[in-house]
This record gives sequence, structure tokens and C-alpha cells, in this order.
Amino acid sequence: MSDALVPTRGGERHGLSTPEGHHIASPEGHLDGMLRQLRSVLDRPEPDEDGLVEIMSLYNDLGFVCLFLEGSGDTTGLARLADLRWSFNEDPALRSRLLAYVTDLSCTDPGVESARQEYVRLCQEPRDTGRPVVEALTGLRASLGKLRDQQRALLRRLGVDSGAEPSAVFTQLVSGVPRAETRDKLALAWRERSDQQLPELTRHVDELIAARHRGSAAQGHPSVLAHSLLGSRTTEGEIQGFLDHWLPLALRTHRELRAELGDFLGTTDPPMTHAGWAIRAALGGLRTPRFPLRACLDFAFAVTRAAFGLTARLAPDDGSGRLTADVFSDSAPLGRIVLDLWERPGKSTAHHTVGIRNRTAWGSLVQRPVSYLSCAFPADSAAGGLTPRNVHSLFHEFGHALNHLLIRDRLPHAAGLERLPAERMEWLSLWWEKWVYHPEFARFLALSPADAEAWENTGLARWLEYRQGAAEQAVAAALDFEAHRRPDTGGLAAVYTRLEERHGLSDCVEFGRFPAQFARPVFTARPGLHFSYLWGAAQSAETFAPYQGLTLDEIAARPALREMFTPCFDTAAASRVPGTAALRRLCDTARLPVAPVRT
Repeated sequence: MSDALVPTRGGERHGLSTPEGHHIASPEGHLDGMLRQLRSVLDRPEPDEDGLVEIMSLYNDLGFVCLFLEGSGDTTGLARLADLRWSFNEDPALRSRLLAYVTDLSCTDPGVESARQEYVRLCQEPRDTGRPVVEALTGLRASLGKLRDQQRALLRRLGVDSGAEPSAVFTQLVSGVPRAETRDKLALAWRERSDQQLPELTRHVDELIAARHRGSAAQGHPSVLAHSLLGSRTTEGEIQGFLDHWLPLALRTHRELRAELGDFLGTTDPPMTHAGWAIRAALGGLRTPRFPLRACLDFAFAVTRAAFGLTARLAPDDGSGRLTADVFSDSAPLGRIVLDLWERPGKSTAHHTVGIRNRTAWGSLVQRPVSYLSCAFPADSAAGGLTPRNVHSLFHEFGHALNHLLIRDRLPHAAGLERLPAERMEWLSLWWEKWVYHPEFARFLALSPADAEAWENTGLARWLEYRQGAAEQAVAAALDFEAHRRPDTGGLAAVYTRLEERHGLSDCVEFGRFPAQFARPVFTARPGLHFSYLWGAAQSAETFAPYQGLTLDEIAARPALREMFTPCFDTAAASRVPGTAALRRLCDTARLPVAPVRT
């Protein structure tokens, strides 16, 4: 029996195996039974803590079983699944019974009391509370769709198929154009289309932010940011201080790279439009090596073993197209990672990881966590191998997935990535990214001399690209933070103007670069918290530094290094503002050569 979470491609269902080793022959029947059990608990005359934990465990299993059914491709089954989800989450009668249960309950355990209060809030929250935000976001995405249509039309005139993300295609196109004059003309044509849509995009962003502030105020929060920072272990003042420290450094990095670019091209103050071509030219065209998926996973498992003392093993292939990795601590099962790696019609193109099942450890009730890792790699990568960028994305998401398994809380309400303090959400994932460029990666995969040289060049290009985008990312985080910090900001353009007055950033990044970004999932999922990527970058650079000169065997012999990651797994641990010196050193290792290249 396969331990997979999905049926085979042929559609034959083999049932579902839980990380505890329990077999569920009929997932649909299991969900029906869970719903009956939920109603039975709610009918008990005396609510108690054990009953609330049982309720939490039922909701905890819901996403785990649903993932299996979503992979079935059975439209009748999916319709039934939608009905069951409605019954669990939307049925007014059941919500009323749940509210009465948690309202009447008296809890002595602090963790259960925290969960009880959260259930009260969720049950009392109006179901249409997010409608204005959804409507504003719909308008923003429609405006962004118009812009992308115009961009795709330009790309078609140039004989290029834009794919899903035209801006990424355009960047790649320009980086391959040898003549500077042509690159300038292309950049001007691209910007003209963006400028045409900028007023409408900005208006929709302002409407979205205003709707969020109204929604947060209706729930008793002084601002969107205060709402988003619930559970955080840092303060708005500390975040502000961190951004005020990093933003000038990022702007300086941008100006330094622009000076290097001028020396390389033999011009004065060139636009960053030429950076992509210069990086390719400096590194000899950037041949892209390919890496077998299984070797990359084996390396990730080897790092997991050396750095955290855990064993990860792939379950047998069930033909579903998804992979399952079970993780063990001293031979004891710890949790499971489901890897859904290949693109397919209807699947999101955004790489992401979610916790679909949290940890429960309450008496005899044990549920081990499960994380779902989703990427959208081209199907031909399965045979041809992953690019360095693919591996980079895989390792980033693997860091999230492992983080979910290792969070120590004992109740499903209080565990999972969604309960990790906001400022620590990207720490471990960004730490994992860096292993793509650790010397042990090339050694472990036994790269040929040609592939090793190409691998080194892609690593250098990666850091040059980071330097190229550092200022824009820092400004985007500051805009997101400030716009959601108070309801009376005056709109995104006004926030940008105030940042310009404080930091003088318009020579590096103009305002028009930003409104479209606020439609991206990384901004819409956690409004006000985009700073966490910068915070995580600095934190991960500090914690990666001790590993840079060590082999995997040497790392395994130093288990004390693991103590650095306690805040990633203990949600109650204190946060600290990270320093930026280690991140700055990593940026400084990537320099364009001084020898000029005329174009």
C-alpha cells in the first residue's frame, strides 16, 4: 500500500494513509464520519477542554483529507467535497452550535483558552466582512490584466510568446539584446505602456488599502498593520528602525552597481535596463546547467540530516505525479511533506507551501503535521533536470515545509506556519535557498568541470541580480509597511513622496514600479508584512554564515549550531532585530568586472 495522498493517474483509489499509519479506505466516508463526530461533540451537555481539542483535531484533519480528494479529478466527488466543506465551515446552524459550545466553556489550560477565544472570534465574525477587500482586489487585478494585455501585444510584435508573466519574459528578452540603443528603445516602449495604466492601478491600490483599514477597524484594530502583527514578537518601532537602517544600504548597493555597470559599459550613469545584458556578457553568456530532481532532493535530505539530525525518505512512487517525503527523528515519525512540483492546466504558477495538517499532542490524541509544497516547474524538467532557479525555488519551499513540521506547539490551533510570528516566516526558507550555492552542493552532485563552472556563474549572477533588485524590494517593503500602518496615509503616491523626502530614492526606483506589485500574492496574503522578506534575508544570512566553510560531516558533528533556529520552531520565543552586516557581505561578493565592454 502506497503512503501517497492522491490516487493513481489511472483513477484507481487506494485510500489514504495517515502519518500515524492509520488507513482510510474511503476518504469521502471518512469526512462524513468526521462531520457526524463534530455534531456529536457539540451535542454534549457539558463542554470541556477535551471536547474542544477533539473539535480542533477534526478541523485539523479536514485539509489533509481534502488534498487527497482534490487530486482525484472526479467532478462528482469534487462537488460532494464542496458540500462537505460548506457543512464544516459555513453552515449557520453548526456555527451557532460551535459558538455556544466555546462561549459556555471554561478553560484552565492557557493553550486551549487561546484557541477558545479564537473560535469565539471566528464564529462571531460576519461572513461578508472581507467583501469590500475582495471587490477592490478584483478591480486591481482587472487593471493589471489590461496592462499585461498591452505588454503581451508589444511582445507579440517582437515575435515573442509572453507566457504567464510578460514582465519576466521582457526582462529575459532585453538581457539578450547586444545593442544598447535597442535596449533603450525597448525599455521606453515598455514604460509607455506601464505609464498609461499607472493612474488606474494606483487608484485601485488606494481603494484596496482603504478597504483593508475599514475592515480592520470594524474588527477593533487600530490599523491593518496592527491586525497583521497579531502574534508577532516584535514591534512597529523595531520594524521601522530595521527598514530605516536597511533602505539606505539597499539604495547604496543600487548606486554602487550602477557605477560598476557604467565602468563595464564605458558610459556614465547608465539605466539599470542594461544590467541583465551586462551580467550575461560578464559571465560568458551564462550557460544554464541542469540538475536531476532526485539528486537535488537527496542533497536536501542530506542537509536535513546534517543540520537538524532528521531523516527524510521518499515514499514509493504511486504514479500520481506527486511525491511524498516522510520525516523521522531518531526513527520516530515526525511528519510528512507532499511535493507537487510540475505545472499542469489550472494549477497556480506561484510557488508556495502551506501546512495542511498541524501537530496535536493532547493525551492519547496524536496528529502529526503535514505540509504541502507546490511548484510549477516545466514538465520537461522531470526528464531534463532542474535549472539553478528551479532548485532555488524548491529549496526555499522545502525550508517552509520543514519549518511547518518542526513547530513545537501541541495544539493544532496554535501550530503551523500561520502561527509563526510574522517576522520569522521567511527565515528558514531563505536560509535553505543559500544551499544551492554552498560548495557541498557541487560536491554532492559530483558536477563535471563544465557544470561546476556554470554553477558558479549562476551563483554569481544570482547575487548580482539581488543587488540589482535590492533597492526596489526595500522600497516596496517600506511602502507596504507605511501604507498599512495608519488609515490616514493619503494614498500610495503620498507615502512614496514621504519616503523620497526621507531617503532620496527616486534616482534608484521610481514610483511607477510599485502599484502593480500590490496585486501579487506575497502582498495580498499578508498586508503590511512584506518587510518579513528583508528581515528573513538578514536573519538567514547571519545564521548561514557559520555553515559556509563546513562540510556536511563537519556540520553533523556540531549539533550546537541547531540552537540558532529555536525561534523558527518555538512560536513563543523572543524575536530580535537582525543585523545587516552578513547580508551586506554576501552582496559585496558579487561585483561586475571593471574592464569595459563597448556596446
